[in-house]
Amino acid sequence: ILSLPALCLTTSVSNLFDAATGLYPNSASQGTQWERPASAELVFPDGSRGFQVDAGLRIHGGLSRQHWHALKHSFRLGFSREYGPSRLEFPLFDDSRVTSFNELTLRASSTDGWAVENAEPWTRPKATYLRDPWMKDTQQAMGWPCGHSRYVHLFLNGIYWGQYNLAERTEAVWLSENEGGEPEDYDIIKDVGELEGGNRVAWDQMVSLARNGLASDVAYGRIEGRRPDGSRDPDLPVYLDVDSLIDYMILHIYSGAIDWPNHNWWSARRRGASSRGFRFYTWDQEISNISLTATTTYTGEAFEAVSGPQDSPAFLYAKLRANARFRQRFAARATALTSGFGILTPAQNAARWERRQTEIDHSIVAESARWGDSRQASPLRRSHWLAEMNWMRNTYWPQLHSIAVGRLRRVGLYGLPEDSAILITPRGGVVSSGTLVALTGGPEIIWTADGRYPVGPTGEPGPWAQPYFSPIPIVGPTEIRARRRLADGWSPLVGARFLTPADVASESALEVSEVHYHPVSGDQEQFVEIHNRAASRYALVGGARISGGIDCVLSNACVLPPDGRAVLLRNPLGFEARYGGGRPVIGQFLGALGHGGDRIHLIASSGRMLEQFQYGDEGGWPILADGGGASLTRRRSLQPRDPADSSQWRPSGVAGGTPGWDDGAPFFGVADADADADGW
Repeated sequence: ILSLPALCLTTSVSNLFDAATGLYPNSASQGTQWERPASAELVFPDGSRGFQVDAGLRIHGGLSRQHWHALKHSFRLGFSREYGPSRLEFPLFDDSRVTSFNELTLRASSTDGWAVENAEPWTRPKATYLRDPWMKDTQQAMGWPCGHSRYVHLFLNGIYWGQYNLAERTEAVWLSENEGGEPEDYDIIKDVGELEGGNRVAWDQMVSLARNGLASDVAYGRIEGRRPDGSRDPDLPVYLDVDSLIDYMILHIYSGAIDWPNHNWWSARRRGASSRGFRFYTWDQEISNISLTATTTYTGEAFEAVSGPQDSPAFLYAKLRANARFRQRFAARATALTSGFGILTPAQNAARWERRQTEIDHSIVAESARWGDSRQASPLRRSHWLAEMNWMRNTYWPQLHSIAVGRLRRVGLYGLPEDSAILITPRGGVVSSGTLVALTGGPEIIWTADGRYPVGPTGEPGPWAQPYFSPIPIVGPTEIRARRRLADGWSPLVGARFLTPADVASESALEVSEVHYHPVSGDQEQFVEIHNRAASRYALVGGARISGGIDCVLSNACVLPPDGRAVLLRNPLGFEARYGGGRPVIGQFLGALGHGGDRIHLIASSGRMLEQFQYGDEGGWPILADGGGASLTRRRSLQPRDPADSSQWRPSGVAGGTPGWDDGAPFFGVADADADADGW
């Protein structure tokens, strides 16, 4: 019970259990008339500050409302002045800068839990309670907004009701908090083409364009508001964010989402000049990542060839597949995500899963006590859950990858254009020592192993390049670059980086090393620097996140060299005007760092919290970093490392800081103590 926060919902007994008016006996009933006043209190076992708020409580979900299907029901909390404050103001999720909520859901896990009926492909012993959060976590790691969540123990009027996933509900207020604008700026279409908010005008126009065909570059450009040459046409509306659709489809195809796309999808578009088109958000994917043998969705279509219904992302995907430029764009992204150090490689997938698994490793015992025997005489226990966890770790994630890539290959949506010249197999990543890398595509291939270009400035092979004769063994950090001589010159350059497990630093090697939160010349120069403290190993940081008062996901497959640094910034133009080009910039954050203090969280690509601290005007934080011309710079020598300790920070020795490298400013005090409290 003490392994998770407790969310305590309190209301009259009749509001919950009265046969005629109670929420639970009438769980299938929907509408605002089935909302009841309740107090919600979040209590942390370690004594951290929680909250108490009065809110509206109702049952949440579709099929899961039915007792015959699931005995454990989901709930929704709505915040309005009818019950209390209009929003919940609380930093609920460490991996999000959003602290204001209009609605929250308490997800019971339904078809991924123990209180549900058995119906293939799900059966109760296969319940993980993790599948929907993993899908949303992965879409976030791919760089897109998606609902955040955490696990809690739920108590109804003091009665233990089980382990729940407390999650954001992706509605209009959520969109405005995460994507900008006002709630009324958004058109929201979901599930079975249902209008959730705004209007259908842009959606119907987009579907009409798709229905008429998107094979031509004119039609393809039109749906993005672009001319046939790819440039933006300000006279055309932007209907679709194609990159959002691509990543959304890759994730659902890769994961074998069965209960989709006939429903369980969610899309929104911001109206006006700032519109980026309809974007797609993962929603209710409890029947994904569940089988290695399933090949089709419930509609009977192959995962990779879904085409309907018409009011769905699959319809747009099917129509866009007729366009050669879209296929190339899709294939390049799919290849990048699933090869090398990409977000959708087996190690990355397993790490995100195991982080969530750790979150409920103890609470699953309480869930077993509450719901393990609700459908069968012999209770399901943690041992059953661990058996499924072992299958996911040892069988599912290792075997899924080739199956998922095969799906994409079958519809011509995998591989890079360079493949016709040279194919590197494998395509990079972390490989066992001694792995052989093959270069195929024809004769006269030349290559390098240290990242240098194989062709020199004269157009001839450099003396550092080698002719390729046989597979290349990987025994340490290697960056292969290769080209092939053609009749009219050289093939396009191809490359891949390889590391062995011994070359990879642990997640804990990553730290926040510099923060410029109050630049003299304006907040457009704000930046955060991260540092790989490992002296001889590489840090895999693609999908990692800086959060707290700001939010930024590090780009796919990003790797930091030993003692390497990288910069996340607020405004590229403002940053470059101040610091020039050539800095190791790997991301742009949303939001802004507060001058009077702010939270900064560093989260690994697995989702594990690495560092969290809050700088401020009080507590000994260096004064010169607060508008005095310096940045906030981490001292290198102090152990143990604790970013929340203000004495472990100093002002930079260079005005404006040194984003991308260490300024190396020495300290000449006694025992590295700051006796005069000036930050040095």
